[in-house]
Amino acid sequence: MRTAVYTLLCLSIFYISMPQKIQAQDYHPMAVENAHWIVNENDVMGFVIGMWEYHCLGDTVIDNIAYKKIFRRELQPTMDPPPFNPITYYGLFGFLRDDVASRKVYARLPESNYFYFECGLDQDVLLYDFSLQVNDSVNFCAMTVINDITLTSITPGAAFGVNTNIYTVSFNEYRYYEGVGSDFGLFEEMLMPLKNTDELEYTQLAYYCPNDTCAFVVKSGGFMIEPDLVIYPNPASHTITFTLEKTFTGNTGYNIINSAGQTCLTGAVVRGTNNINIDNLTSGLYLLKISTGGRLFTSKFVKR
Repeated sequence: MRTAVYTLLCLSIFYISMPQKIQAQDYHPMAVENAHWIVNENDVMGFVIGMWEYHCLGDTVIDNIAYKKIFRRELQPTMDPPPFNPITYYGLFGFLRDDVASRKVYARLPESNYFYFECGLDQDVLLYDFSLQVNDSVNFCAMTVINDITLTSITPGAAFGVNTNIYTVSFNEYRYYEGVGSDFGLFEEMLMPLKNTDELEYTQLAYYCPNDTCAFVVKSGGFMIEPDLVIYPNPASHTITFTLEKTFTGNTGYNIINSAGQTCLTGAVVRGTNNINIDNLTSGLYLLKISTGGRLFTSKFVKR
């Protein structure tokens, strides 16, 4: 009897001392039809200075890989609770897919979204890795590369109103969430402050909803895709040309912003064909922003 008890005790101690492989059985997919994400851009004081919404809607195939389409629109920045007001139409932003078997999320963003994603453009990249175990090194696109970041815990729980698995990393106990994103957003890099001004800014995932029934979903007259704002030639050396159609109304102005977030050129535009001289711009990638009738339209171009 004593021998049996001793053996059982030894086995129990051996089992407890073994490294435990923590992994939830059910995987929570991220690329879900009609899912919404609201992301804030905050200044160092915590004030909201920018807001945007991602919306997962529709399917596509690129290089024989199936993705969900992710649309984005800008929202009116506010410290008030939802619902929120859009200031642009939805524009196609990128593509998202789950590899359920490997518990990984992949993304693909076009070259035009250079300003938002520096992990690898126009290619299938690992955005989140939910196959990691405690003490594993953390290395995927949503995590800025910093040495010696490891996964410290995996905890089932509620986050952003849904039941999920919460992954905590060793740096500042930042978290990312299966099926949701991270503390910083969806495509937004964890740990990476924005540098649009002289002061550092940061992003924050404010709201998430897996469908269209959530109270935070912004006020809208329906799902509207942003009209094409086509710049030509692109790349350009001396002048860029674009046309504003009848959807552009009211007082209309433009801003040209470089990759550091600095405004380089401003001016007024008119309905119809517009030409802007860019001789004084240095070579690089630029963002053209058109503000009209309370809405904002953007397009990117390259100066040779």
